[in-house]
Amino acid sequence: MGLGNIFSVFRAINRFGSVEVIRVDCLEKLPNVEALVLPGVSSTKKYMERIRQRKWQGPLKLFVRSKKPILGICSGFQVLSDWSDEDGGCQGLGVIPGNTVKLSREFSNTGWLECKNFATKGSKKMLGLESMFTESRAYFNHSYGVRSDHTFDFESKFSGPYFALLIANNIWGAQFHPECSQKFGHEFFRSFLFGKIF
Repeated sequence: MGLGNIFSVFRAINRFGSVEVIRVDCLEKLPNVEALVLPGVSSTKKYMERIRQRKWQGPLKLFVRSKKPILGICSGFQVLSDWSDEDGGCQGLGVIPGNTVKLSREFSNTGWLECKNFATKGSKKMLGLESMFTESRAYFNHSYGVRSDHTFDFESKFSGPYFALLIANNIWGAQFHPECSQKFGHEFFRSFLFGKIF
């Protein structure tokens, strides 16, 4: 989309060596990728405006339905929800049931948080990820978060109702920034790219 921390994510994934990382800057490339990352350092409304301008709504939803892994990071996660209240409000892609709302505090959630303090649960096939997640800390930088009453394959919440991480089939949504989360971020990307937990 031309938004967000594209190069930081690129470098983080490129460290694995065995993965070919490309920037999907045109629709013709999308069907050929095996996994997709939507990075994000932007408002959800601005992100969705760019998606609509480039006519990516339909192709992104088709990618989700293909069952290939897709990871949304920060605002890249928030655009997957049904609705965002940010900047006057906008519809999201609607592939994750839930809404993006203002955090119940007057300041943004910026810095390192201990994941062991989150409410984390998942199905049996997610136990490895749950153990890794609860023993780590992650870097956050946001003032809006995703809320949902839906139950997902894996979910971890902070400050009550807000998702730090959720996994629903092939969809991964991370409110934190794995590309900035050092060793934990590296292991998180490894799980997304190579993990047999779908």
